[in-house]
Amino acid sequence: MLKGMVKKQNKIEIYQVAQKAGWNTPNTLIWREPAQKMRPEFVKRLYKENETVCELDFSGIETADGSFIDEFLVTELKNMDAGKVSKKAIYLSNLNDVVLYNIELVFTKKRPAGEKFYMMFRKADGTWELFSEGIEASLKETLEYIMLKKELTSNDVSKKFKISVPAASVRLKNLFDMRIVNRKDETTSTGKEFVYESIF
Repeated sequence: MLKGMVKKQNKIEIYQVAQKAGWNTPNTLIWREPAQKMRPEFVKRLYKENETVCELDFSGIETADGSFIDEFLVTELKNMDAGKVSKKAIYLSNLNDVVLYNIELVFTKKRPAGEKFYMMFRKADGTWELFSEGIEASLKETLEYIMLKKELTSNDVSKKFKISVPAASVRLKNLFDMRIVNRKDETTSTGKEFVYESIF
């Protein structure tokens, strides 16, 4: 098991983004209008830092509905998947019950063909939840293992699940492509290899 340095992350407080963008009720984000007003400030903050992991902190947000979430967040995930911007692993924190419910609806509803988005939520007690329309059981168990171990390689996954190293590599790359784990290069005695890590 490799032990790396604590990773730096880019933390964006949604309430502050709303204030900076001049939205008159920064704790109430409903419909697409506030999302459209806030997106330039959000995008600036999202790509300002070089960190590949970003926390979106919803502290102080009383409500954010599905239209807002789709316009504000899913639009940017589409840009990442289309290769228009660099990919970031994004996770959410400090969701109240109303925001949690609406975000879960957005990420678990059936979307048009070819559209699948995944989002991690870090709970106050340190546990996590994955929002998605669906994820293969093998990928879910691999994700659970990464979140438990914090960082690992394809060799670690191969040994744990008794699968080939190439099969383990495919699982890990799929999770990375979904933006729900982070990946870094590490030099070992046998050369360079990818190390996959929990995003929080």
